[in-house]
Amino acid sequence: MGIKKKRSIILCTLIISIVFCIVIAILKLDRHSEAFLAVIFGVLVFLILVAIYLIYNMEKLLFRNIIAEGTKIQTILDEDCDPIRYIKEVTEFQNKQIENKDINMMNLVDNLAMGYIYNGEANRAIHLLEDLLKRDTNEYDVIISASAKMTLCAAYLWEGDLDAAKKYYEKMELDRDRAKLDKLEDAVISIEAFLRALDARISYEEGRYEESLRFFERLLDELSNKSGTVMVHFRLALIYEKLGNTEKEKEHLEYVSENGNLLYVARLAREKLGLPPLPLPEIASDNTAASSGK
Repeated sequence: MGIKKKRSIILCTLIISIVFCIVIAILKLDRHSEAFLAVIFGVLVFLILVAIYLIYNMEKLLFRNIIAEGTKIQTILDEDCDPIRYIKEVTEFQNKQIENKDINMMNLVDNLAMGYIYNGEANRAIHLLEDLLKRDTNEYDVIISASAKMTLCAAYLWEGDLDAAKKYYEKMELDRDRAKLDKLEDAVISIEAFLRALDARISYEEGRYEESLRFFERLLDELSNKSGTVMVHFRLALIYEKLGNTEKEKEHLEYVSENGNLLYVARLAREKLGLPPLPLPEIASDNTAASSGK
């Protein structure tokens, strides 16, 4: 139920209550019922104050509920490493918010696109975000805008399209400059962290493996969520493969296989280790993994 609809219900309830009180007052009131009139007046004032409070605080209450629900859904990916169920939950949440128009849609689409990447469907993530970024992104929060571009960069890197990834990298730099111009220090710090992560990915694609290795080894100590840690271990396995260190490569692949649950990289790790694939839930039967694990 949207905010406007809820407001209408509150106002209708208030009007009905006022009419009811007035009717009762007319039926019961006589020259000696000043006390009763005072009670009716007090009830009316109370109802008006309650309605005003609800109307002006409904957005805050609803926003808190949205944040709580979104955080709960995020744990499905971050801690359960289940992109399949995550995609389903985010899609349902997104449809509900489209109806209500209560929160920033770019953030939701970015989350959904990340779910597709973690499920090995980078092409679907690209399709989602390319459509979204055709709009004027200056209307969006600068961090959300940069985050969407980072997700798109990551999707293109999974697809092996380095030129497209660099194009959105440059657009992220423009977001950083916009944040600097607006003196949004926290936004600048966040966007520069995004850019450093992409620097490491691009270094790998360009064959600068030692440089990429140093970044991801440092990043491993900083991460707190499980899925992010698994993704970094997989990235380290790929780097050690390029460096010819099969022992280290196997060590990281085993971590990914044991901890990645249904993440696409866990499926790739099991394949590289020669292990049998894990059965996927029925919900994933129509999903086609589009990435090559590059």
